[in-house]
Amino acid sequence: MRGLSCRRSPEDENRESKADQMKNDCYLGTRKGLFTLAQTSNGWEIVDSAFLGVPVPMVLTDRRNGRLYAVVEHGHFGTKLQCSEDGGKTWEEIGTPA
Repeated sequence: MRGLSCRRSPEDENRESKADQMKNDCYLGTRKGLFTLAQTSNGWEIVDSAFLGVPVPMVLTDRRNGRLYAVVEHGHFGTKLQCSEDGGKTWEEIGTPA
């Protein structure tokens, strides 16, 4: 495991059951890409993936606004910073902070 970030799903904040409120999404960065895991009644399941075949050493959830940040190591193209504002469905390369 290289990078791991967990956050409460936006849809879970409106649910009534305490069990449902405890559900989290986890983002797992590995040498093989970024995987989104969701907690189900059967345990954790992979529900989405991004950057397949590309190392993702760090994933961060910004608790202030729900954005996800992922560091992606493209080898020849260098290390890039990606941002998602929709829970990891789409990603956009952004500039690194100075």
